[in-house]
Amino acid sequence: MTRKDFYRYIDRPALLTAATLPELARIVEAFPCFHAARMLYLKNLALVGDLRLKSELERMAIHVSDRARLFLLLTDERFERSPHAADAPAHHPEADEAQGARVEPFESSASTDYLRWLTVDTPSVPSPEPKMRHQDLIDSFIAHGSERIDKHRLQRAVAEPEAVAPPPSVTPKAESTDTSYFTETLAHVYIRQKRYAKALEIIRGLSEKHPERNIYFADQIRFLEKLIEHSRNKSGK
Repeated sequence: MTRKDFYRYIDRPALLTAATLPELARIVEAFPCFHAARMLYLKNLALVGDLRLKSELERMAIHVSDRARLFLLLTDERFERSPHAADAPAHHPEADEAQGARVEPFESSASTDYLRWLTVDTPSVPSPEPKMRHQDLIDSFIAHGSERIDKHRLQRAVAEPEAVAPPPSVTPKAESTDTSYFTETLAHVYIRQKRYAKALEIIRGLSEKHPERNIYFADQIRFLEKLIEHSRNKSGK
């Protein structure tokens, strides 16, 4: 696989086939810190329906620096259509979107557009502990796509109280980062389900808990408020 081929697969993951899988596996083995190659390899496993996807995802997820992008890459079909592809049609909607400033989307595509917007503007998050809390929920969402995750499991995960005193071997800041990351991931799940009010509640809570990221969360809050207002106006017609 040449460098040109690799960049092409980054732009258009849908081009990955069973023939590219062994090549990506060799690249990942030769360059274990090459995060982009790991993400393409996992995407390739998903596209060809390889039975190794679950075990490889569990093994490699802790080595991927941007789990939010990996999460979307595996769950969102629209992520496969890059707005920078050279052979995109002249009037392709996503190519038009890439040419101008960010435009407020219609509700029909708002949730997926918002999640893609987050992958561009989200600041890098420090790598959490090797074993994420509630990893089974994220695995379940990846396995079942946009199907609704059990409501009671989500409520328990969101409402789970923080430990009063972490064990001596666990850094409190690292534990807080892990919890906040997972909570923000739950907000993304609610957005995909168009449950914007619940997502807004979670983001506001994170904003209060992390005042140093107020600007980042303020943008998300304003966006969600617009989605809620648009949804109400649409249902009132």
